[in-house]
Amino acid sequence: MESTFKLIVIEDDPGDQKLIKLACNKAHSKIRIEQFFDAEEADSHLSSINSEDDLPELIILDLNLPKISGLDYLKKLKTDEKLKVIPVVVLTTSDAPHDIETAYKNGANSYFRKPLDVDELISKIKLIINYWTNSENKKRLNII
Repeated sequence: MESTFKLIVIEDDPGDQKLIKLACNKAHSKIRIEQFFDAEEADSHLSSINSEDDLPELIILDLNLPKISGLDYLKKLKTDEKLKVIPVVVLTTSDAPHDIETAYKNGANSYFRKPLDVDELISKIKLIINYWTNSENKKRLNII
């Protein structure tokens, strides 16, 4: 039986949030998506989780966020003992080499540039979800 995959999306663009949710639901039949418009909101939620079983299995993170940048929040996530085990996929409009390098240096598991084409974006998100819902990939990272 397929278990529910828990995902957090931190994305400030409502249109992109809708597309991400649509693509995720197409990619995986049992997915629980929690969406946040900024890192502060997400951090407050993640900090309130007491059980490891309730932690998300993946975080999709935009870099261009209000208040706290995605790069700064990524660094915070990866230095938190409870949260550092959660894989983080950066999905952003930036293809600046500095952003890519800094994201990986700060602990990103993957980095994808958002395509401008809606169908390409949906396809890319489905690819991300299919990869991270594969239990073999989780085992490789000692997540399960």
